[in-house]
Amino acid sequence: MRLKAFLLLTFFSIFINPFTSFSQEEAAVGIDQKINNFFKPIADFISGIVFYDISISGHSVPIVLIILLGGATFFTLYFRFPNIRLLELLLEL
Repeated sequence: MRLKAFLLLTFFSIFINPFTSFSQEEAAVGIDQKINNFFKPIADFISGIVFYDISISGHSVPIVLIILLGGATFFTLYFRFPNIRLLELLLEL
C-alpha cells in the first residue's frame, strides 16, 4: 500500500504538478504588464486623434495622411525641389 501511494505521489509531482504551477504564473502581473496598463489609455487617446478619419469627397482619410502630405509638400517647396534639382549630384556619386 505504501509503495502504491509513493508511486502515485511521485507520478503526480513529476507529471501533473508542473502544469498546475505554470497556470498560476499567468495570474501574476509583471512590471511590463503594469507599464502597459498604465500607458494604454494614453496611447489609445493619442492614436484616436492621429488616426481620426476625415471624409473628403466620400473617402475617409486619416489625419496623419494629411499631415504627412502637407509636410512633404511644404519641405519640397521650401528646399526648391531637391529631389529633382540634385539629381545630377546623385548620378555623379
